[in-house]
Amino acid sequence: MSIGSTLKLLRVASDLRQSSLAKDLGVTANYLSLVESGKKEPSLTFLKKFAQTLNVPLGYFLWIALEDINLPEELALKEKTDGLLVNILQKSNKNGVNSSDERS
Repeated sequence: MSIGSTLKLLRVASDLRQSSLAKDLGVTANYLSLVESGKKEPSLTFLKKFAQTLNVPLGYFLWIALEDINLPEELALKEKTDGLLVNILQKSNKNGVNSSDERS
């Protein structure tokens, strides 16, 4: 899974629309769409903001960028990590925890 598709997965799991997340990140919805579709590579600054906004470790995105997709062990571990992060984000949403509230 690419960084873009992972960003989309985490955004959807957080129940956020592209337009609202883009505003929080200081980018346009079009830019976010291009990143999520893999048509544009996100900058490190963008990934830092994304990680802070959704309370996801920045290192997770760096791991995705550097992963060797030919190693089944890494793919299995990444899929488990994706699932764990999605569950955490969904539980946060159900409990009424807003990532921007936590940063305040």
